[in-house]
Amino acid sequence: MTFKKGTALCYGMAVCDVLIPGLPRDAFSEETTRIPRFYYSTGGDAMNEAVALVKLGHRAKLYSLVGADLFGDYVLKSGRDAGVDMLGVARDSDLPTTVSLVCIHPDGERSFIVNQGADNAICETCFDMDALKAADVMSVGSAFCAQSLTGSIAGLLKAAKDAGVTTCVDVMRGPDPDAKSAARKFLPYTDFVFPNYDEGCWLTDETELDRIGASLLSMGAGHAVVKTGRDGCHVFAQNGEHTHVLGFQIDDVKDTTGAGDHFAAGFIAALMEGKSPVECARFANAVAACSIRYVGTTGLAGREEVEALLQSDYVAGKE
Repeated sequence: MTFKKGTALCYGMAVCDVLIPGLPRDAFSEETTRIPRFYYSTGGDAMNEAVALVKLGHRAKLYSLVGADLFGDYVLKSGRDAGVDMLGVARDSDLPTTVSLVCIHPDGERSFIVNQGADNAICETCFDMDALKAADVMSVGSAFCAQSLTGSIAGLLKAAKDAGVTTCVDVMRGPDPDAKSAARKFLPYTDFVFPNYDEGCWLTDETELDRIGASLLSMGAGHAVVKTGRDGCHVFAQNGEHTHVLGFQIDDVKDTTGAGDHFAAGFIAALMEGKSPVECARFANAVAACSIRYVGTTGLAGREEVEALLQSDYVAGKE
């Protein structure tokens, strides 16, 4: 693959996150729970990827849908302030911006409470096909989050492939009753798909990593990259190669929200720099590891932090 333009198109969810750190899992059994503070930031798979790509030194344009409300104003301003091209984000006067309450538990894991917002109406009309002429990568950041979005993926990825653009899909477990059927429609146009282990099990009805990877490849994906948390990821290729790429050990975990989105952004950034899939996976592991040192989905200081972790060789399972 040859990359010359250095631009990624990110298609999918852009939301407002309200983050509540340190919330015990039994908090809702009490009438009132006091917390030191809460935070708010932008969120949504596609938005997170776009912001992270800019921090990693690349150009990113976002295609999404928000409401004509204060939360939508916040999402648009935050994206522009971060350096993301937000001209592809449309506004719907009939739907509210999607807001996600992110309950961050003491162990860093999280639970979500989300309204029925504009993300449910994201579809092909939110995307500008002419933008493919100036892009290297098209990334779908929220596959399966809503049926209209999922139904649009195959056509958009086919157009991207016809234009010579590399395609990536990050998976989000959603309400689609027949996810495997939907995946079979768009995976033949997908160069890299990024489910985590649980999403891979859900999507393939398999539980063993080898079988998950093989199933995704049999459905048409060029590469299946299965994320396995602190253990790193597994890269499966159509030529039969399977590589386990170790993750990085992080001792000061604050919040795992958005780690998968940062992984996708890291992988895409490395792709645009001409790295091999395995090299991309190692870089993506480092980006994801850095992101969990912060509260919020856009918690990444910048490229220098990632490069420092890569140089440390501090990988999980290595003394």
